[in-house]
Amino acid sequence: GKLDIAMLQSDATYIYRNTTSSAANTAPTAPGGLSATLSGSVATLSWNASGDSQTPAAGLTYNLRVGTGPGKDDVFSGLANTASGFRKVAALGNVNQNTNWNIAGLLPGTNYYWSVQAIDSALAGGAWAAEGSFRAGNVWFLTVTAGANGVVTPSGTVLVPNGGRTNFTLTPATYYHVADVTTNGVSVGAVTSFTWSNVVADGTISASFAADQAANGTPHGWLASFGWTNNFSAAETNDTDGDGIPAWKEYIANTNPTNAASVFHVESVANPVLGTLTLTFQSSSNRVYSLGWATNLENTVWYVVPGQSNIPGTGGLMSLTDTNNAAAVRFNRVRVALP
Repeated sequence: GKLDIAMLQSDATYIYRNTTSSAANTAPTAPGGLSATLSGSVATLSWNASGDSQTPAAGLTYNLRVGTGPGKDDVFSGLANTASGFRKVAALGNVNQNTNWNIAGLLPGTNYYWSVQAIDSALAGGAWAAEGSFRAGNVWFLTVTAGANGVVTPSGTVLVPNGGRTNFTLTPATYYHVADVTTNGVSVGAVTSFTWSNVVADGTISASFAADQAANGTPHGWLASFGWTNNFSAAETNDTDGDGIPAWKEYIANTNPTNAASVFHVESVANPVLGTLTLTFQSSSNRVYSLGWATNLENTVWYVVPGQSNIPGTGGLMSLTDTNNAAAVRFNRVRVALP
C-alpha cells in the first residue's frame, strides 16, 4: 500500500492522503535462514537479508519478536501483530538494519520462540519468517513418571546440562517391588537405581511397581492386613477361621480369611422360566465371575455357559443365568477369579 501522513499541531490535526499514481508498494519477503547461537544466558539470533521490489536490500530494516510460547512476543515485542505481521507503529524495525541481535537475561531451561519480519522504506512490514525456537542454558529435560505404589527420586521434570548425567533412585512401597524401568520407552530392567549419562536430548524415564506375592499369588500386603507379616507362602495356606478355605483362595474370592462367616456362596437360586436357572450371589467390583455347568459331580468336567464368562462384579448382589438348563440332570456353579 501507500503511506499516508497524519500531522498533529496545537490547533488542528491534518491527514495527508497519498494519491500518487505510482504503482502500489509491495511488502518485503520474509527473511530466511533463522539461527540461534547460545552462550550462557545470551542468545544471538541471526537471519538472512530479505528482498523487496521497491526497496534495495540495504534499505530494509527488521522487526524481531521473542516470546516464551509459540506466536508470543512477551520477551522482545515485535510491535506488530504476531500472526499477520500488521504493524502497530509507523517506524523503522526494532533492530534497525541488523541481521543479528543478542537477547540477554534468558532463564535456563526455558523454551523461547522467535521470528523476524522485514520493513521497507515505506515502513510496510512483510510476513513473519517461519518461527524458530531454542532452549536457554543448553540444558535438556528428563520427564520422570512413577506408577502407583512407588516413587522415583528425583521426580517431575529434571533439568540436565548438555552431556551431563543424573542418578535416579526407585523406591517401592512396603510389600511392593520395582516391576520395570524404561527410558524413552525402552526397558532397562527392574532396577532400584539408574544413572542416565551423556544426556544430549530430552527424554523420559518411567517406573512401574508390582505387589510382592506368595507362592500361590497372594499379595504380601493383603496377608499383612490380616496379621501375617512374615513367612508369607506358609501364611497363605492357613485356614485360620476354620471354614475349609485356605487364605489364598479367600483372597481370590475377596473374603475375610479370619472370619468363618465370610465365604463366597450362592445367595439364591431361581427358575423363572422353564429351562433356565438363575444364581444370585454377593459380588466384588474388582473380581470377575463365570457360570459353569456339568452333567454329573463325579469325574466332573465343567463347561462355561455361553455369554456368562468373566463378567465384572458390581460390588453388590448380581446374577448369572443358564438359559440351557432343560437337560434332565444339569448342575451349575459360579466361579470367581481375578480380572
